[in-house]
Amino acid sequence: MEQVVYADVLWLIDFSMDLLALGLAGRMAQREARGWRLCAAAALGGVWSVLALLGGWDGALGLVLDLAVAAGMSLLAFGRASPGRFALTLGSFFLATLLLGGSMTALANLFAGEAEAATSGGGFFLLALAGSGITLLGTHLRRRAAPRRVTVTVTLGERTLTLDALTDSGNLLRDPVTGRGVIFVAPRRLGVLVDAPLRGVLLAQRVEAMADLPAADARRLCLVPASTVQGRGMLLALRPDSVSAAGEPCAALICPMADAHGRDYDAILPADLAPAERHSINI
Repeated sequence: MEQVVYADVLWLIDFSMDLLALGLAGRMAQREARGWRLCAAAALGGVWSVLALLGGWDGALGLVLDLAVAAGMSLLAFGRASPGRFALTLGSFFLATLLLGGSMTALANLFAGEAEAATSGGGFFLLALAGSGITLLGTHLRRRAAPRRVTVTVTLGERTLTLDALTDSGNLLRDPVTGRGVIFVAPRRLGVLVDAPLRGVLLAQRVEAMADLPAADARRLCLVPASTVQGRGMLLALRPDSVSAAGEPCAALICPMADAHGRDYDAILPADLAPAERHSINI
């Protein structure tokens, strides 16, 4: 029985799947990429899928060509990296491709009814539509979750501290009483905002040392319940007069960062306190 395959639809399906697979690989390997680079890499994958079908390469040669194209797509999407980081990105891309391939096969069986129907023009268009929809959703979620730099300004009395903060969607710590989020700040920057005694208590996280502080400084501190890999506990946090993220006021507390060595940013900001994140539409 003669089988008809539409090259343009095959390209569209492969482009959609490669685009989403590259986006997922970037998240898993923690690699950033511009949208046009992802689209260019996915377009290359789509072209290769058509050429591979026409050329009929299989066996060892086909495997080598597939690996070479995948490596080229990774380089085009994410740029150069160390051998270990490149291998991690490429492995993440293969894993994402396998997972998406299984999902698309399930969609084909669900909507087309049988394997032969999935190779028809209608089945191909159905898969292309599903792949494009998944891609749009995946890239939207990736854009929402991607960390970004935000300028944070903290005021305490007559002192003002400006921080280069990185948003973190995993920072969900909040004061259960006031609902304020917690911004983790590099210890080296706290000296700009508070004097040595208060800074020492914050860095040591010693609740009993609050009794040695002046009453005005002690009132600036509060306890926030926290759960970490070491277990549950309480964090001492500073209550500033005002905090703004990207120029917009936000309710937040300040806590010293546990490990700030080697980091090129000053603070970790909860993603929902960043203006663009807070105003985005949830799906």
